[in-house]
Amino acid sequence: MLAVLRASDLPAAVLLRSAGATLMRARAQVEGTIPRARLFRREFDAGDLRLLLAGPAREARRRGSRRIEVEDLLIGATDDPSSGASRTLRAIGVDVAELREGLRTCLPPAPSRSAATARGSR
Repeated sequence: MLAVLRASDLPAAVLLRSAGATLMRARAQVEGTIPRARLFRREFDAGDLRLLLAGPAREARRRGSRRIEVEDLLIGATDDPSSGASRTLRAIGVDVAELREGLRTCLPPAPSRSAATARGSR
């Protein structure tokens, strides 16, 4: 979420800011709730990455896409109301359900069957 807020030209960043999430507020909330050592650890477990991408991949598949968009990442990160992203957003006054709906409207439409078939036959 912090990376999205840094990228000010992304539609997801615009939506986050319009919902009341600023980089400064989100960063202060995250730094105040997560021990620094855990937030910036160097070693990454492949299972962590799979877990992180499971929700966004599910969201992309739901709309018929093979590509995970930034909006899918945010929707996936807020899928669980007890997730860090959901808790952080609520703590800074963002309505998570409303944000998720807004993110879905930013996503490209699912490719039509005929377009997908035409691409596959080339």
